[in-house]
Amino acid sequence: MEEEYDDDVAMDGDVAVDDADPEVVMEDVVPDLAAMSYRELQKKCKSLGLPAKGKTDVLRKQLEDYYKDPEGTLKQMAKEKQKKDRGWIDWRNSAAREIMMEDLEPGGWLYGEDDLDAKLVYDVYKSRQEEFSDVPFDQFEVRYNDATKKAAKRRARSALEEEYLRHDRQLYPRKSHNQRGEPVFDMDTEAKMQLREDVKNKLHKSMSPMELHELRTCYMKYKLCIFRPRIYQEVRRIKFLNHLEKQRKKKRKEYAVNTIKAKRKKKRKKKKSEE
Repeated sequence: MEEEYDDDVAMDGDVAVDDADPEVVMEDVVPDLAAMSYRELQKKCKSLGLPAKGKTDVLRKQLEDYYKDPEGTLKQMAKEKQKKDRGWIDWRNSAAREIMMEDLEPGGWLYGEDDLDAKLVYDVYKSRQEEFSDVPFDQFEVRYNDATKKAAKRRARSALEEEYLRHDRQLYPRKSHNQRGEPVFDMDTEAKMQLREDVKNKLHKSMSPMELHELRTCYMKYKLCIFRPRIYQEVRRIKFLNHLEKQRKKKRKEYAVNTIKAKRKKKRKKKKSEE
């Protein structure tokens, strides 16, 4: 439906990582990670200089990545550590990212506003959205600039595709009537918009397809066997849009809950260290 922005791709200068190659411990035989217990996985991670915290699947995946690309894995670990030391949050799984990406879509206040300064946008979010309270500006600036560049490229590509479509429609225009001489419903803007409004007002629930068909003059141009499926099609369209909105709200709520849990965990950890 819509293109997903890969705004978590590391950029040049995103996080400064030491150019020196990390120390890589090579082994002649790759151990059977699937057969290793949690403690054995922890011990192996420690011996290779990898983090030894997390669930069994996390440690096993970490070791698998290491044996596939030891040098790349250690560099990525170093980059993640530096992000954590700088107070950066898990941006990809944050409610702040979800909000910003929605605002970059059509209808959002950031749509087409590529010249807005990152600091200005950041201050607006900080003052209005609680989800941005723990997002450092340096991280927001990187992600915002990256996302706006991708959004601009996407708009340019969409405009080009629309131009191609208009050109093709001029060469091969759609016919308003089919081979039997019957009008095509999709080409009738008046009937389409009227049906959308009637379904929105739930007239299809209080009236049968035949009654709704006879209600409007614009509907009566079409046979009932053609008009009836259009009612069901419009109902499915509305259900799909409602489903997307429900999923979006659910996802944002999950992000918000995870953010609260992370804050509480950090607070407990800090309190424990002070004791």
